Amino acid sequence: MSLRDWPVLRQLSPNFLTTVRIAFVFGQKGNAAFMITGDDKVYSVGKNISYCLGLNDDDNDDDMSTAVPSLNSVLSNKNVDGFTCGGDFDDGIFMIARLQNGDIYQWGSLPRTSYDEASAFPMRVEFDVEVKVKAVACGFSHCMILSNDGRVFTWGDNEAGQLGHSEQLSPSQYSHSNGTSTPSEVKGCIEGKVVIDISCGGRFSVVILEGGKVCSWGFNHRGQLGINSKDVHSSVPVLVSALNNVVIEKITCGVSHVLALSKKHELYGWGNNSMSELGIPNPINQRRGSSRMCRRPVECGKNLRFVDICASYAGALSVAQCESGEIYMWGKMSSGKIVTQPTDSQCDSIHQVFAFYASPNIMPKPMRHVLEAKRRTTMSRTLESEFGNPNNADLTICVDNREIHVHQAILKMRSAYFKSLLSRWLKENEKVVTIKGKSFAAVEAYLKYIYTDRLEVNIELAVELLQLADEYGDDSFKLLCEQSIKRDLTTEKVADLFAFTRKLEMCQDLNKFCLDYALNHAEKLINSQGFKKWDLDTMTAFTVEHVKKKKTDYSDDSS
Repeated sequence: MSLRDWPVLRQLSPNFLTTVRIAFVFGQKGNAAFMITGDDKVYSVGKNISYCLGLNDDDNDDDMSTAVPSLNSVLSNKNVDGFTCGGDFDDGIFMIARLQNGDIYQWGSLPRTSYDEASAFPMRVEFDVEVKVKAVACGFSHCMILSNDGRVFTWGDNEAGQLGHSEQLSPSQYSHSNGTSTPSEVKGCIEGKVVIDISCGGRFSVVILEGGKVCSWGFNHRGQLGINSKDVHSSVPVLVSALNNVVIEKITCGVSHVLALSKKHELYGWGNNSMSELGIPNPINQRRGSSRMCRRPVECGKNLRFVDICASYAGALSVAQCESGEIYMWGKMSSGKIVTQPTDSQCDSIHQVFAFYASPNIMPKPMRHVLEAKRRTTMSRTLESEFGNPNNADLTICVDNREIHVHQAILKMRSAYFKSLLSRWLKENEKVVTIKGKSFAAVEAYLKYIYTDRLEVNIELAVELLQLADEYGDDSFKLLCEQSIKRDLTTEKVADLFAFTRKLEMCQDLNKFCLDYALNHAEKLINSQGFKKWDLDTMTAFTVEHVKKKKTDYSDDSS
């Protein structure tokens, strides 16, 4: 797990990133971020849509985007513990910061009765009663907080009853005018009970009560309340009675689906499944879920024991971590591909899945590992610092008349290819090995990976490294190369990469990823220079798949 998995952070100085202890990336394309450094300074960077960076004063417009970290004087030195974002990205984004003392601040397109209300800088959220905030969740236009004593408060728009304040209303009664800018306690069937976890979908809310029961309220057009009712809304909390005999310990919401993790490590889901968000495969049409929705909970990922789950209030991607450590994913990827059932992502963490595959590109929760990573063991830090050091090296790798200084023992331990090469071909007392047919940049990047377990290269070099990984028989490095390519893929680059990977047997999975990406960006693709260079076979292969996709889309729209 690395901050550099996220493009908006990858552009920042490595020296600055080593000072960061908490980071939160958000935005439709992950193009904005907040960072908290070890000295309690808060910085923001990226696109300042609807004042979401919190940098402005009342005299400035909202286009103060920044490519370098900018200090937020309001939040600095206040012991900020984390961030949460909400909004639908078309009308605006709003932000919430929680402090260690239980206070919260909000800014951006505020979750009130109108998106016309916005704040260019963080303002403390006031409650009518004394409240210390334990957790925060946000939807398209509403916020929910969990207090330290287990109460729930909501504010924002209430067009679908997502605040849980009202008596039951008819659909015609719902409007933005029912919203509130002041947090109010949610009562109904959760009044007097202790809530232990909260989550927001696009326009609905879900909570877990002490003892493991689940309650929900708000929009129900895709069955996301889990109550087996065709009612379009519920403006008061309702019990998800199908789970009465199951103890639920964690809940997470997508834009219109819910995942719930039980004490026995079972995973349940309900709500929308048109993008296979629930992991239910479709035997007839593999592009879509077999059931468009599930109005009551169903078990997902049977025969797997899960320990963590995650979704994003604005997305259709579902992620879960198994007891054995594998990270599974399903639903809609950022490329447009639909993964119909839980599939091993080959990623190191849930955060990495969201960095590579989620749309919108939002961190599921703030990353807090960076300073711990900075305090790695003396051994690993020394190992990294010794790469390329000629004073202690006992071997020189020559590529294109340039030298890389390394250690034989490390290469033999970390690379089967170099273990074989050095054992078989290196003569006694020989200190130099010449590698031909590879670029210096590729060999240096691979050797640095051996020392650091990291790969930080552009997409062009990653493609060359993919071939090197296959030749050297290094499957872990090959996976890292594929992830780097998928992360940085653009419409301009996909045409060349699709044509290139069609010719390589080892790249069939990557070729499929490029094809899905190309199909979902076909209009831009056909105007690219790479598209114009395709040979007849490549053009034919793409056209056949494009026609299939059009037929499938037409069939889905007709059903």
